[in-house]
Amino acid sequence: MCSSCGANTRCICLSIICATTSKQLLGFKLPVPLLDASVSPMRSTSPEADKLRQAVLIIIDEITMLTKDDLRCIDSLLRDLMNNNKPLGGKVIIIGDDFRQTLPVIPKGTRADVIES
Repeated sequence: MCSSCGANTRCICLSIICATTSKQLLGFKLPVPLLDASVSPMRSTSPEADKLRQAVLIIIDEITMLTKDDLRCIDSLLRDLMNNNKPLGGKVIIIGDDFRQTLPVIPKGTRADVIES
């Protein structure tokens, strides 16, 4: 219970630890490999979908480990689950990382591939 407003609150913190495991850890159920047309196989009636619907705030750490296709897939999933066409389904998202630390790793990728991702 929130002491200032009396709202019933839950602590749901979704943190991406690394790009290869984030697809399983978060419950976003992102397909592997992820392509530009991929969509999450999560069913709207699943317990994971209910948790995402109930979340008031989603925290994504190590955001630079995600590619644009990962973010696009998460955006599409949240829009579908929330039945809301706003970016990320209208959810409040906090992203974090040391943005000077690293670029995404693209195996055997060119400089253009890294920048494009």
